[in-house]
Amino acid sequence: SDGKTSSHFSVIGVGIASMLGAFGLSLGLARRRNPDFSLQPLPGHESPARLASRALAWGTLFAVGGVSCIVLIVGYTCGVSSFSEFGEKTRNILEPKFKRTP
Repeated sequence: SDGKTSSHFSVIGVGIASMLGAFGLSLGLARRRNPDFSLQPLPGHESPARLASRALAWGTLFAVGGVSCIVLIVGYTCGVSSFSEFGEKTRNILEPKFKRTP
């Protein structure tokens, strides 16, 4: 159990470090290509922070909606009517495939 937890944290840490590194790299490349680069809004355009907030909101909406649709479609095709029944059916299907043998 303790080995699993540390490996999960390792994977999460690598993911976060990769995201921050990619963001820093892209920001550095943008500044290198255009020395006058700034995060100030252009005249007649919205601020970059507002644009990023809208993009995050739409991305979150699409991600949650897409996963919800997938779960509903899988639940419908499996013939379940509640979340507990869905969890039980999923466990019955997946448990024999991933069961460890000593």
